[in-house]
Parts: sequence; structure tokens; C-alpha cells
Amino acid sequence: MKYLFLQSLLLFSCLISSCEVVIQKEIRIVSNNGSFFFWDLISGDTIPINFDRVHAVYDDILIVANNTAKGKWLYGVIDYNQQIIIPVEYPYIEDYESGYLVFGLGAKEFLEKRSDIGGDIEIINLDKVEKMGIMNRKGEILINPKYERLDNLGGGLFSFRGKERLGSSETGLFITSRFGMIDINDEVVCKEKHIEIFGFGESDLSGLIIEEVFKDGKIIRKYGFLNKNCEIIGEEKFEAVQYFSEGLAGVMINGKWGYLNKEGEFVIEPIFEEVTPFSEGLAAVKIVDRWGYINTAGKFIIQPIFRYAALFSEGLASVNKKKGQGWGYIDKAGDFVIRPQYLIAAPFNKGYAQVRYLKDTVDIKTSFPGVKSLKSNRVIVIDKEGIFVNQMEGNDVTLYN
Repeated sequence: MKYLFLQSLLLFSCLISSCEVVIQKEIRIVSNNGSFFFWDLISGDTIPINFDRVHAVYDDILIVANNTAKGKWLYGVIDYNQQIIIPVEYPYIEDYESGYLVFGLGAKEFLEKRSDIGGDIEIINLDKVEKMGIMNRKGEILINPKYERLDNLGGGLFSFRGKERLGSSETGLFITSRFGMIDINDEVVCKEKHIEIFGFGESDLSGLIIEEVFKDGKIIRKYGFLNKNCEIIGEEKFEAVQYFSEGLAGVMINGKWGYLNKEGEFVIEPIFEEVTPFSEGLAAVKIVDRWGYINTAGKFIIQPIFRYAALFSEGLASVNKKKGQGWGYIDKAGDFVIRPQYLIAAPFNKGYAQVRYLKDTVDIKTSFPGVKSLKSNRVIVIDKEGIFVNQMEGNDVTLYN
């Protein structure tokens, strides 16, 4: 799922002579024991989201779903005012990227709903076959649902699964298929000859499974990258790959991780046990069982002294230094600005972070009158000074943006 933010809302203002009064709200999406809400971090007010599930959260839309009486989930799209943009009637909506959505619809349903649209739909059983197509954020269908599978690669490109074929391995015969690439005009950019193609965020390259073999009862895969001209970048095949961020992608070769540029060249040699993508100029890397942070030249900016480390976000990163000490937040000098005390310490988003305290009851810093301590079973929101902002009680609370 993508963690983007609704802009701070100035929902009330008045002007009396020369005096302007503005009440500011910070709205987030939150789930609590299976129910979903808009939550104002400042006031603590909640507004129920009138659907059974929020499936995905983006900066301008929410993909929502309802569970029908027959136990079937149907999906649609709403805005942050709960206005329906796309009716909640599709068996599948996913992958909002570059203004486009992948949707799925049973072939029979599609023919009934959109009999005005032409285009071939190859089907055998109208009642069972579900096909995928592309729509824009207004719900206008741009590519008819005729594909077995589509994935949004970004930039108006989509991977598609071709027809099934018979394959073989040391264990016998099996059914397989290959993936290709189309554009928003449904023109084939790359024929279906690859094992799988998947999107990679900011990059104009896509991830790619180059090889897949069955050995000793296991599937062994090798990965690479594919450009928009269907050319595989570089000559190496990797055991694992990450998405491109700030021009570099983590790749594993011979059991070690390094970083590759978009030309397929190693710019940071594979010497690390684990790595994260780059964020704000730094990446967390693990070497000799300890985590630190390097820059895009591969130089350690923060030495590897942590048991665990997360990405930098808004100038801070959550880390765990000692067993039993909990998580805290460091700055880019490696200094703790919020001391270790948390069982969970999520990244900062627009000035706030979701945390859970390590201890059962803790004393806190807050400007709230009468609030001096908190129970650990509550999800707490703090600011970048570690000061309590608000809380929500529950054993299954998640803040989505």
C-alpha cells in the first residue's frame, strides 16, 4: 500500500473587523478494530468512512470496498469528502498510478454494463471469467477488460499476462504464461516473452524476472531491469532487487547487496548483508550484523551501531540500538532527538508519527490538560519533538497517512 498525505485543511475561518480566526485540522485515515475513520489529529474528532473497508489510500482518492451478502468484495473509488467517484461495483480495482487504475470485471457483467463499448473480449464461460482493463480516476474505461492480468508500471505503461502454455521441469509438466507490456492506447510495447514484469516507483525502468528454474523442489529466480524499449539493462542477473529511489536500486548478487544505477552499473559494490532504498540522500545498510547509513557514494555518514534501522523521513529515522531499549528517532548526524522508548515507531508523515510505548504505562510530555500518562495499548501520535499530540485506544489500530 502507498503512504501519502491529505493536505492540512483550513476548514473554518472568520473575519471580524481586522481579526481573522483560523482553526486548522490535520486529517488522517485510521482503522480501529476493522472500522475506518477520518481522524483529526488536533481535536481527536472522528468521522466514520461509510464503507466496509478502505483498500488503498492515495493523496487524492481512496479505494474502498463493501462485502456483499454473498461474501463477495466489490470495489470503488471515493474522494476525501466521501463523494463517490467510481461506483462500488467492481470485483477488482487496484494500482492507482499516473492517473490510471487497473480494474477487473466479470465478462458477463461488463457486457451488460457497457454494451455501448466495442472491442474483442475472448471468453469461454461468461459467468466465471474475470478480465482486467484500465480506467482513469473518473471511471472512464480506456482499455476494455480483456486481459487475464494487468499491472500498472507507471508512466502510462502496463504489464500484461499472455496466453497460457505448457512448460516442463524436472518434476514434470506445468501450465505457465509470459508477460509483455502495453501502453495506454492498448498498443503492444513489448511482446509477452518475460516470466514477469513489475513496476518500480519513480524509475523509468521496470523490475523483471529473467530466469526461473525448479531445483530440489524449490523455485529459483533471477531478476533484472527492463527499460521502456524492452531492453534488459546490464548483463548481470540478480538474486533479488529493490525499487529505484534517488537514481539507485538495491540488488543482491552472491548473497550480498549493493546499489545499481539506471545504466545497470554498480555504483556501490555488493558488500552488505541487507539494505533499504535511499531516502533523503541516505540508505540504511547492514554490515557485520549492525545497521548504519550511507550516502549515494557509498560512504558511511552514520556508523553501523544499530540493531535495526528504518528509512529517513522528514529528517528523522527510527532506530533500535540496544536489546530491550526500544525504538527512538535520530537525526542525520546520528544523534537521538527522541529517546528510545517505543515498541513501534513509524516514519514521520507531515510532522507526525504513530508510536506505541514499550512500557505498560509511561509519563509523557504534552500540552493537553490533565493528560500525564498513557497506557501502552493505545496508538499515540507524536510530533517531531516527541510531544504527545493525540491517541486512539485499541489493539488493532493503524494510521494510514
